[in-house]
Amino acid sequence: MKKILMCGFANRVGGIEMFVLNYLKKINLKQFQIDFINVYDENIEKDYFDELSNYGKIYYFSDYRKHPIKFYKELLKLQHENNYDIFYYHMASSVYLFPLYAAKKLGFKRIIAHAHNDASDKGLLKDIIHRFNKHFLPLLANCYFS
Repeated sequence: MKKILMCGFANRVGGIEMFVLNYLKKINLKQFQIDFINVYDENIEKDYFDELSNYGKIYYFSDYRKHPIKFYKELLKLQHENNYDIFYYHMASSVYLFPLYAAKKLGFKRIIAHAHNDASDKGLLKDIIHRFNKHFLPLLANCYFS
């Protein structure tokens, strides 16, 4: 059984979240253990995460954008306890690559970067960061979806 840890959900239900839910409805859960990281308040989109919990365990972590070191320590502990095979990161852009960096540093065997958009978040600074960071993706992930 492959063990997968997914990260990269938004604080509202959108395209990424619906993609994941639709995908989970089709996957053979006897072949995969899939768990999820949520970095938002437990009450945000409660109905969605209640449904998601039918497919795997949800872990509530510190937000990697605000508290990257705390996020890293939480991921380290979780990986040590569960020994996941795959880290699957859903990305709206390449502005925030820290989860990929943390997964690489912790030695995940397979790191998937799944881009759900080809543009950056809104704003000039985020556009610059996105254009700069996308060159680092090959150094952090070893499997790509778009």
